[in-house]
Formats: sequence, structure tokens, C-alpha cells
Amino acid sequence: MMPLISVIIPAYNAAGQLHLSVGSVLKQDMGDFELIIINDGSKDNTADMARSMAENDSRIVVYNVENGGPASARNRGIEYAKGQYIMFLDADDTLEPDALSQAASAIGDSPILLTGYYIINSNDTQKIPYFFDSARLMKDELGESFVPLYVSNLLNQCWAKLYLTSFLRDNRIIFEDYRFGEDRLFILECLRAASSVSIGSACIYNYYVNNGTSLVSRFYDKKFDVCCLLADRAESLTRELGVWNDNAQRDLAYMYIKSVASCLTTTFSDSFTGGSTARKEYFRSILGCEQVRDAARIRFEKGFFAEALRTVFKTGSVPLNILAIRLMVLANKLSPRAFIKIKHRNH
Repeated sequence: MMPLISVIIPAYNAAGQLHLSVGSVLKQDMGDFELIIINDGSKDNTADMARSMAENDSRIVVYNVENGGPASARNRGIEYAKGQYIMFLDADDTLEPDALSQAASAIGDSPILLTGYYIINSNDTQKIPYFFDSARLMKDELGESFVPLYVSNLLNQCWAKLYLTSFLRDNRIIFEDYRFGEDRLFILECLRAASSVSIGSACIYNYYVNNGTSLVSRFYDKKFDVCCLLADRAESLTRELGVWNDNAQRDLAYMYIKSVASCLTTTFSDSFTGGSTARKEYFRSILGCEQVRDAARIRFEKGFFAEALRTVFKTGSVPLNILAIRLMVLANKLSPRAFIKIKHRNH
């Protein structure tokens, strides 16, 4: 029989965490699901671990594919899913015990459900909740909530959501082949195609952030291009929904500058091998981008940190911006918990 929900976990070198994510699914208070693990060409013993789990529970299905990144792995999961609905779970995160039942009861007749989630510092038991009031928004009502949802960090990720499988397939909605921002591009396309959107206020997903790495991720040479693409897509959807105005422009500029700053911080990661000269050139190319300059001219009204960041960007000074980003990276190492709250601030 067709399961109600297909939970899809893309797993790459996830042997150290997979037992926790899988365990959180198997402990759900409803059993009408299948768990699809896409082993994305792992080089550790992820494949053996996943196979062993599948041998002990018939609801687990494992597919081994060549490494193609999380976007490709999730697309394979969409292709293989047998459930009426799809939910995504990262291999290093977990679900709350009632996540599936909460989502199934909250989605109603909508093709997509947005739910709340917790951000958890991996060395701290404190949970920071992110959620929006429960609602069902028809297409002509979505515009009023779109920008607040976007700024509240509820549209950045493909997880903490439930999707009608036929909706994704009928509209040919898949993840674009990027290793940053593919989640948000996917969600924007879902919202563009959806006739209605349900919102559940329950926090059903646990997103773990590692100390010291909450600000600086791996360098990705296409990250800035994706930041610009995301800004364009968000503005396009805002206009399509009929809510493009000064406030929307301000809030989307704020989200864009935050994303651009995250590009710059990656030049201080071990994965950036270009050295100081290459870092200067990278900063210069980004700060000289007309889209960045235009966004930096708009006052955000989102607190001291955001305004300070915008002001430094506005100068266009490469040395000043390198210093500012370097101080951000240092502060993140000294007080990662504070930076988790700043980076993921829920407005």
C-alpha cells in the first residue's frame, strides 16, 4: 500500500550522525511512512550502516547513487518516493517525535505546509524556536505573508515542510544543481506554483548548528551567483504576488546583504585556498557589483548589527570590509552561541 509520507534523507559521509536522524523517524508516533535514504556516493561506511538499518525495518529503503550533491540526491528521492506526501530530513538533524502526525494533520487541502523548527547549538541544550502563526493562505492571500515569512527565515530550507508528491511532480519542481541556496530556490518555485499554502505553528524539526561553524561555511565559487539569483527570484515572486513596495524592497535587500556577507566569510575558511591576494580580488568583485551597491544604499531598520554591516558595505572599501568580516569571523569563534542568534535572527 502507498505510505502516507515519504521521508527523504540525503546522506554523504553521514555514518557518525545517521543513526540519530533515522532513529528520530523510527520513533514517530505514527507508522504510516517510508524512509528513503539516498547514499550520495559516501566514502565512509554510510552505505553499510543504511543497509543494516533497512534489514531491521522494512519501512527503510536505501538507494546508492554516485556523488552529485544534496540537490541531486533529493531529486532522486522525489523520483523514488511512493508516499502521498514528501518530507525532507538532513542526515545530521532530527524530527520531533510527533513531526509526521503534526504535519499530516496541519497540511489540509494545500499542496505545501510550512512548519516551525528549532535551532540547536550542538554543544548546548537550548532550543531557539522559529515559527509562524497557523494559517491557510490562498494564492491571493499569500502576498501579504510572503515577505514576513522570508525575513523570518522560514523559507530558506526545504526541511520543516510537507509537500504533496503529485504537486511536485505535476509542476516539475526539482532542486537546481547548486550546493548553496538550492533549498530556497526550490521553496520559491513551490510558492509560485501553489494554489494555497498551509502554515503550522508547531516546531517539528531540530536543526543542529555546530559551534564555531555557524558563520563560516565552505567556500563555493558559485555562491555569490546564487545569492544574486535568489534576490532576483524573490523580487520576481513579490511582484507577481502584487506586494512589491518600499517595505518589501527594504526587507529583500536585507536578506540579500546577509547572503552576500556569508559569501565573504567563506574566504576565511580552510576550503578557500587563494590566499590574501585572491581574497582581496573576491571582495573587490563583490563590492563592485551594482546589485550589491544598490542594496547597501537601503536602510534596513533591522537592528545595529544589520545597519553596521550595510554601512560598511556601502563604503565599497575592500580593506574596511575585509577587516569587518574578519572581526565577524573572530567573534563567531569566541562566542558562537551569540552569532547563531544574530545570523538566524527571527524578525
